[in-house]
Amino acid sequence: MDDQIKIRGIRVELGEIKSIISNHPHIQEAVITAVSTDNYEKKIIAYIVPKSNQLDIKELRTYTQQKMPLYMVPEIFMKIKSIPLNSNGKVDRNRLPEPTSDEVRISDVNVPPTNITERKIKEVWVDILKQDNISINDNFFDVGGHSLLILQVKTKLELVFEKKIELMDLFQYPTIATLSARINNAGLDNTPFESLRAKGKDRRRALQDRRKRRENLNKQR
Repeated sequence: MDDQIKIRGIRVELGEIKSIISNHPHIQEAVITAVSTDNYEKKIIAYIVPKSNQLDIKELRTYTQQKMPLYMVPEIFMKIKSIPLNSNGKVDRNRLPEPTSDEVRISDVNVPPTNITERKIKEVWVDILKQDNISINDNFFDVGGHSLLILQVKTKLELVFEKKIELMDLFQYPTIATLSARINNAGLDNTPFESLRAKGKDRRRALQDRRKRRENLNKQR
């Protein structure tokens, strides 16, 4: 398997991901692989052999997010007892277990929305992630989300709440519960969404006007 892949057009070295994850104090060994998804994207999977039962997947994900760009962070972290090897002593990727969705969930209990903001956020997640079994305590990136989908979430949330939502907020508050609290209490940009869209149209119109003026000047020369 090629150690170099592309994730949404960005070149990624699987060996670099392995090196970073292997440096975690509770990791004994790691194998990083990538599989194609239904929409022809690549999904990174980290198979890890823990040194002890002290390894926490949630903490490991946070660790990797601090050490590498988000697009390099594996979508699935799967604990295994040992790395399967072939007769040549190399990793036998065909014998690696099929990753399961249970490996990527943080919460053990599906906690339903407790207020209207959480309900609206969950509706957006369900629509984009194409799954219903989402807890308000689930991390977006642990239930199938990635950097491309989060842009879709941002767009839909701005339409739903008619407010500008910073992309960084979606990374810093990756659960429905924490994002809801951010939206309700932390004072997002109060500029109405329609006003933001109107400003965008004004900027595009100004650019078009400048382009036409340049074209007219070029014709006169």
